[in-house]
Amino acid sequence: MYLLDTVISIQLLAGNQTVIKKLEELEGPASISVINAGELLYGAYKSKRVNENIAAILNFLERIGIVLKKS
Repeated sequence: MYLLDTVISIQLLAGNQTVIKKLEELEGPASISVINAGELLYGAYKSKRVNENIAAILNFLERIGIVLKKS
């Protein structure tokens, strides 16, 4: 499994095609940590487009998955 950081997650949310293609090339699932999810949501709440950004992040989290603890 690959654990993505907040910067990569932001690039994915922004639609960065280079990052998206790299993610598609990975051999295995990718997720983010619960801390990264919190950072994304914190940023959304501090943004000018709160509702739009939160909706995008929630959609992203449904697709990517969140690691809550070490397996």
